[in-house]
Amino acid sequence: MKKYQHIEQLLDKYWEGETTLAEDKTLQKFFTSETIPVELQTFQSLFQAKSDIQRQSLSDDFDSNLLAMLDTSPKVVQMATTSENIVNTQNIQAAELQKWRWIAGIAASVALFLAVYIVMPRTETIEIAKSELNEKDHKEALKSYEQTKMALMFVSAKMNQGAQTAAKGLSKVKNLNQIINQTEQ
Repeated sequence: MKKYQHIEQLLDKYWEGETTLAEDKTLQKFFTSETIPVELQTFQSLFQAKSDIQRQSLSDDFDSNLLAMLDTSPKVVQMATTSENIVNTQNIQAAELQKWRWIAGIAASVALFLAVYIVMPRTETIEIAKSELNEKDHKEALKSYEQTKMALMFVSAKMNQGAQTAAKGLSKVKNLNQIINQTEQ
């Protein structure tokens, strides 16, 4: 296992979001190779999917084909209605997704409040527990609290970053729709 200690260290850095591009490539090469130890095989599908996504690209003549389609009037009308349908479908899907996120958020909040109400000890018990805690236990509890708080902040930042990326992709589709509408007029 010492042989793969470097990979495990890189994985730790990767999960913390602290790897460089070169370290990412090292992990990518390692997990796309054929000799991966059993204890690290769970991460193989993640890196293979990431590699597949990175290989996808538009063809070199994509721009010229798109401009050619926009130049011909009958195709523009057909393409405009098709792209409007796509944009409308995406808007409906985005609204549906947002509705489910909202419902899931409410459900999670209710579950959290119930868990806190059920699990939290009464005030008397808290005061007794405080008096029974020694200084070492108190410091460990504070340390655990800080680590939990930092982990939740990290998750929050990653979720916000993902939402921003999704919004950028949607804005690109809207921009394409505007260009198509302008060429119609």
